[in-house]
Amino acid sequence: MVPAGFNTVQPTNLFAGYRAGGSGNSKTGNNWARSGEQTPYTVGTPPGGMTSSSQISVGNRRPVVNGLRFGYVHYRRDWQDSWFCYPRYVYYPGQFTGQFPSPWYTYFSLPPYIYGPQIIYISPPVLDWDYRYQSGQRRDLDDAVQTIILSFQYGRRRDIESLIPRRGLVGVGFNGAYQYSIPADDFLDLYTDGVTNSRTTGYRITQVWMSGDYAQVAATHFYLDPWGRARQSRHVYVLEQDRRDYVVREFSVS
Repeated sequence: MVPAGFNTVQPTNLFAGYRAGGSGNSKTGNNWARSGEQTPYTVGTPPGGMTSSSQISVGNRRPVVNGLRFGYVHYRRDWQDSWFCYPRYVYYPGQFTGQFPSPWYTYFSLPPYIYGPQIIYISPPVLDWDYRYQSGQRRDLDDAVQTIILSFQYGRRRDIESLIPRRGLVGVGFNGAYQYSIPADDFLDLYTDGVTNSRTTGYRITQVWMSGDYAQVAATHFYLDPWGRARQSRHVYVLEQDRRDYVVREFSVS
C-alpha cells in the first residue's frame, strides 16, 4: 500500500502531476544556470563561542547563525553521527579547509557540509534539451523516474543503488547552479542519507526533457522538518543512459 499523502503515480501515467509553465514550445537552454566558470561555493568562519557538538538545537529554533547552517536536528533523539552512510560530514562552517555545502544543505535533519579531496570542480557539459518527454515513449526512462519516486516513498537501498552509476562523477548543484562533482560511490552515500533521513510526505514529478541519451527530470519533494512543519524542495536530475538503464549524472536542490 502506498503511504497516505504521496502523489501516487503508475508507470503508464508517470507524469500525471505535470504542471506546464510558459509556452508549450519553451525549453531549457542548458542544465546548469551558471554565471561564468565560478569555483565551488565555500562557507565563512563561524562566530566565536560555538560549541563543538555536532547535533545542536536551541529551543524550537532552526540551527542557523548569521545565515549559515550549524549542526543538524534529527527526528530521532538517540541518533548518532556515525549512523549516516557518508563518512565525511562537517557540522560547522569554517571547520575544515576545502569544505562545501552538502546536497542536503537546506534539510535541517542532515549535516550541512562535506569535505574531502574527492570533491572537485569540472566544467559540466551543457545540454540543449530537445523536447519535452511524455511517459510511455521509453520504458527504461519511465522505470528510472518511477524508481526516483519509489526511493523517497520507501527508502529501499536497492531502489537507490539502481539510480547511481557504478563509476565516474556526479555533479551537485544548488538553485540550478553547478557547485562541484564527487565520485559516484560518495554520491550514493549522500543520496541515501537524504532519502532515508527526511520525513517524506509526497514526491511529484513536474517535467521531463530529453536530449539524446540524457534526460532532465524535475520534481518537488514534500516533507516535514524536524519540528513537524511542512516544507518542500525542488529537485532536478540529469540522467544518462548507461547501457540498459538511466543513472544520475547531476543533481540539484532548490
